[in-house]
Amino acid sequence: MVEYEVQPNTRKCAKSGRVLQPGETVYTVLAEESGKLVRKDYAEENWQGAPEGCFSHWKGKVKETATTKKSLPMDESMLMDCFERLEGQDDPKQQNFRYIIGLMLVRKRKLKLLKTENLGDMERLVLRCQKTNTNHEILHTKLTENELDKVQEEVLGLLGWE
Repeated sequence: MVEYEVQPNTRKCAKSGRVLQPGETVYTVLAEESGKLVRKDYAEENWQGAPEGCFSHWKGKVKETATTKKSLPMDESMLMDCFERLEGQDDPKQQNFRYIIGLMLVRKRKLKLLKTENLGDMERLVLRCQKTNTNHEILHTKLTENELDKVQEEVLGLLGWE
């Protein structure tokens, strides 16, 4: 079973410890530390660029807290950037992370599913970017429904959509 144990978004700047306010620009980094993906958020004034060796990074806004659950807003360009950065990764965790992001982009009609191939204990998906007509392949280990739900929850948590 694939485990993604990442601390939830603390809404605090990793450098200064200052509480990040709703609507504020934030830079987020995913890095591997001791075999786990760790999320670190930085206030704009403390951002000095992505640390060397980070898994992924993006710019976003601290979301408003709401008492009612709404549809999740998606920064599709950030998702596409993350998807493209993960291309060619051999680590199954990164492949599964890219798989979930790819499915999210298919759902948003930024990518189109062209083909699925069963490779035994793995699956290959061929997706086409609607904007650039570029094909992308995704390899991932087959996950049970429970594992898939867990990975999806982790991806949403990492992206700040708790």
